[in-house]
Amino acid sequence: MGWTTTRKTRQEVEIARMAFTTVSGNSVMAVRFHVHGDESWFLYYVFSADEVLIEKRIVVMIWEGDSYKEISEAAQPYFFNCPVSWFDEVPEPLTPDGFRWRDMVRKVTEASAVTA
Repeated sequence: MGWTTTRKTRQEVEIARMAFTTVSGNSVMAVRFHVHGDESWFLYYVFSADEVLIEKRIVVMIWEGDSYKEISEAAQPYFFNCPVSWFDEVPEPLTPDGFRWRDMVRKVTEASAVTA
């Protein structure tokens, strides 16, 4: 996936990504939000057009200047500052990469707690 460049502020983009409708008509709503440096983390609930919850997903928005990239957990982002507590709300990953990514997030969280 490529980068999106914008003239909007980071806050304006984040607010716009809190709730939106996909091309297929699904509604997406952020139920959790966390910022860590240049990482904006979202825990999304995805609803079908008839308002049935069909998916829960974790997405990180990486910022570099006035550009950003959104990466889902399924793509195993190489960023590990996602709140571990969110894993209780989202089903287990469907791929081995997803499990490896969650393990790395836990290790980074544990390491930072030891050094704090």
